[in-house]
Amino acid sequence: MESRAHRKRRRVQFSCAECHRRKVRCDRNDPCGRCSAAEIRCVYAADRDEEAHYLTEVEARDNAATKSGVRRTAPITNSARSLPPSHQQPFSSPATKQRDDSQRGVTYLRGRVSEVQRDGNESVDQRTIHGVMSKARLLGTTHPIATYRQCDEMYPIDFNPECRRATETIPSSLLSEVQGLIASSKATARCVKNHQTPAGLAMEAAVRSLPARDVCDKLVEHYLRIVELPFRILHIPNFRREYSAFWDESSKRRPLFVVIVLLILSIGVQFSDEKETDPLQRQYARQWIRAAQAWLSDIRCKDFATISGIQAHCLVVLSLQFNGSKPDRIWLAQGVLQRIANYMGLHRDPTHFPEMPLYHAEMRRRLWSTIMEFEVQVSMDLGMLPNTIEFDTTPPSNLDDEAFEETTTTCPKQAPTSTQTQSSLQIHLRRSLAARITIARLMNDTFTEPSYDDVLKETNNLARIITASEASLHLFTVVHRNLINFLTRRFLLALHRPFATKALQDPRYYYSRKVCLDNALLLLTPEPDWDFNQMLLVSIILFRHIMHHAAIVLCVEVVGQIKEDQSEKQLLQLRQDARGQLLSRIRRVLNMTEKRLHEGETNVKSYVFLHMAIAQIEAMEQGMDVAAHVLKAATMAAREALDILQQQSGTETQDLGYTARYLGSEFDTMLQDDSVPLTLTELSNAGLSFGDMASWIFSDSMDEYPL
Repeated sequence: MESRAHRKRRRVQFSCAECHRRKVRCDRNDPCGRCSAAEIRCVYAADRDEEAHYLTEVEARDNAATKSGVRRTAPITNSARSLPPSHQQPFSSPATKQRDDSQRGVTYLRGRVSEVQRDGNESVDQRTIHGVMSKARLLGTTHPIATYRQCDEMYPIDFNPECRRATETIPSSLLSEVQGLIASSKATARCVKNHQTPAGLAMEAAVRSLPARDVCDKLVEHYLRIVELPFRILHIPNFRREYSAFWDESSKRRPLFVVIVLLILSIGVQFSDEKETDPLQRQYARQWIRAAQAWLSDIRCKDFATISGIQAHCLVVLSLQFNGSKPDRIWLAQGVLQRIANYMGLHRDPTHFPEMPLYHAEMRRRLWSTIMEFEVQVSMDLGMLPNTIEFDTTPPSNLDDEAFEETTTTCPKQAPTSTQTQSSLQIHLRRSLAARITIARLMNDTFTEPSYDDVLKETNNLARIITASEASLHLFTVVHRNLINFLTRRFLLALHRPFATKALQDPRYYYSRKVCLDNALLLLTPEPDWDFNQMLLVSIILFRHIMHHAAIVLCVEVVGQIKEDQSEKQLLQLRQDARGQLLSRIRRVLNMTEKRLHEGETNVKSYVFLHMAIAQIEAMEQGMDVAAHVLKAATMAAREALDILQQQSGTETQDLGYTARYLGSEFDTMLQDDSVPLTLTELSNAGLSFGDMASWIFSDSMDEYPL
């Protein structure tokens, strides 16, 4: 008996420890399906000894680094490189049931090592900030300010020995002139903004200011054709019936529907040409928006917690987007919309409410997808974390609006995905929504810097979805294909930009540089379309953030290429045509920036910045004095921008002495206050660089921490 017990062979345990303890079947994946579903750690017994030996070394090294006060950042190398050589082995196929113990151990150890390193970093990163503090605002890396400030680490403008010259030789009068012009532009812009903010109208007065019915009909059609399909808000047949009654039976108008009509017209007027509408009607658009917002702010909670109420709030966010509002106002309006949606339970799928009518269920799915799209786009613009809660609301059905009404009780059959409906465009955007929310959270988390492993993982995930969805792009119009391109590829650009700037110093990040270049080119080469060009002229998101961001990426790339080829003059000449193509796309953005200034844009920073970037590229190509050439371009651009703003405000005097008197205390504060950021005059003695000037342009004379 004793000999039999001694000869008994111990069975090899292939199940994970948790499945073995519960005595349930394990699929032997890593992690296994049961552990993944239960959200618990999946451990295999064969790995414990190897894990304990290696993790002891890792933890000891991390503890020593923490005690010594060494600042550590989040891991940016591939996790395989963090392992000792003995553990750098290829993975087996997940479909294979019989796994080798050592290979399973490598998989588990990689995850554990990343966790240990991340835990060590989090304890240190609490003392650091991953973001930018500006005017008492903590902004993530997707905010435009972060884009500009990354230029500080780019390339000094005096890198070329042939054109290097002491910055002291630049006339101080030129520096002061640029400083005065920029300050004058800011003050004039404030004056223009005050004129652009009209006094609010009462609802009755706003309705009386509407154009004739035939003009309104055209504006409504512009909205339905261009804006409604990607951002589903209305049930089009119901809207058309009530819109017809709006004109035929004016005494029976619902106040909430009047708000909806005003907001739709304020959007549609931006896509009308001069033959359709009077230019004065575009000025009324802002008054219509203010009248709608004022009415919505006074209604009771139970009145706006309806389908019509949340439709009106969605239209407020859209109308602010297309009528030159500040991004922070859009952010605040989006916050109100988000809370109303949560209050109504739109984040829970209608299947949880069996008594809910089919019309309400489908409209709630559409509205939730629209609200989430607004949220993720605005969070990227302002460098904020998406204000999203856990939700299980499914995408809308692939149905035309005529397929269901308020009285419909039987669920209609969905059209195949290859068939275009009025919901196809929203469904297309919804496929990548989860991936884009993850990227927005990853890049705007102010506690930890994303690891390069996470960046690559999310890149593969979003790129796979974009590639799989390209087969259905032919179903949509040109304006909508361009819009999809902008709303999705901007996330790849933001994800890789912080790492692409390091590519020249560290070749491991070359992939990020390539991703940024490819997506910037795709964003700046849209298919020709009048509606989309008009959208670029009037919208906040598509131009001010996405298109300008892509232009900055190309500027950085061209400067980097010149620096790489400077030692080989023949290569510099051979690749001049390729750089010229990139430069031509940057000039297109510059032309669009100037048109936006004429259309009412008051932000001159992008206009001056692009002039400076192009001047630097030209000077580097021709071996000129870069600092002087850039400053001359900045002076010219600032003067042109000021002229445009003065035309808008009715100010004809361009004398700088008048400008100083016009600015008053603000101008005095900028010249005398030591708390103001570094000025160009000071930079002339500190080694002027392109990034320094970019940061200076983005600085403001306002207090960093206003009371």
